[in-house]
Amino acid sequence: ILLVDDNEINVEIAQAILSSEGASVQTAADGVAAVAAVAASTTQPFDAVLMDVHMPLMDGYEATRRIRADPANAALPIIAMTASAMDHERQQCLTAGMNDHIAKPIDVDQAMATLCKWMEGTSDKPSPPSSGGRGLGEGGAEAPPLPLEGEREWIAGSALEGFDIPAALQRVAGNQDLLRRLLLAFAEKNATAPVRLRAMLDAGDVDAAFGLVHAIKGSAGNLGATNLFKVAEAFQTALTTREQGSFEAHFQAFQRQMDEVQATLARLNPTFEPNVASVARTIDDADKRQLVQDCLDLVKLMKKRSLRSVDLADDIRRRLQGSGFDREIQVLEASMTVLDFKTGVTAVQTLIEKMSADPVLSGDVLGN
Repeated sequence: ILLVDDNEINVEIAQAILSSEGASVQTAADGVAAVAAVAASTTQPFDAVLMDVHMPLMDGYEATRRIRADPANAALPIIAMTASAMDHERQQCLTAGMNDHIAKPIDVDQAMATLCKWMEGTSDKPSPPSSGGRGLGEGGAEAPPLPLEGEREWIAGSALEGFDIPAALQRVAGNQDLLRRLLLAFAEKNATAPVRLRAMLDAGDVDAAFGLVHAIKGSAGNLGATNLFKVAEAFQTALTTREQGSFEAHFQAFQRQMDEVQATLARLNPTFEPNVASVARTIDDADKRQLVQDCLDLVKLMKKRSLRSVDLADDIRRRLQGSGFDREIQVLEASMTVLDFKTGVTAVQTLIEKMSADPVLSGDVLGN
């Protein structure tokens, strides 16, 4: 099975499900890689493709159309993985050439039943769900039963408020260690998500905001973060329909849920230390003037997508630490980590506006 998804957490969960049911899995991180993988599989063709819909570089719709353009792939089952409950998106999947869809968060029995339906007669067909609600593992042996809630302290319902841990465990075939690692990875990856999302909304970049909310919604659903999933789903709908008047209310609800999730997941990490507010320090006029000039240079580098901007951004971040620009610093750091120059430019322009007492200077930067 070719598994196509750009979300690492969702990939690990889907791999755990498929592998526990006896399937052999290859992954691709976007539509471009998926098309290439299918084209290269002539000697050992895939039995099915699980295709995420929303991905960078090339989405699942276009990837499916390109795969179907080769007559040799006319019968290849391509199954969409989508968290959308909207009929029009499901219809788009069928129009693009997909055979069916699997809903996110993943329901293990429904996913296996759908795969079995379309992989009928193939040698690597995963086992169908058993009457007990679990499929058969490789070799026909029964899959191990899920651990009882409370077998380990951290999975007790009272320990993780807002999470449906039994459902999340089912998605990772009962692997408690894997689920714990994925939960911690989600917390680390999205530590600055509200700050980045605010910068995207302030910049009017609704598409980028949609991408971030969509990714978090998918992971939250699969990890059992039910409250966050519902809030993110409502926010995504507003972003899709461009209901700008409701963005702020949705953002506030999203931020509250993200804060609650982060606080809850912090209990899983024994090395966690609560954030301590930075001790404010004053930047003198000479340093501020130099920082403004360096920020001007950084904006120019980022607009050229130059990798030299990474080192300069890190230097500026260190010099501003503890000076009252925590939000802008977080956005800058997060954007440079993934080379999101557009968001980085917005953060630096905000820094310049706040540091510079000369409105003409700020105006020059924003006009460039």
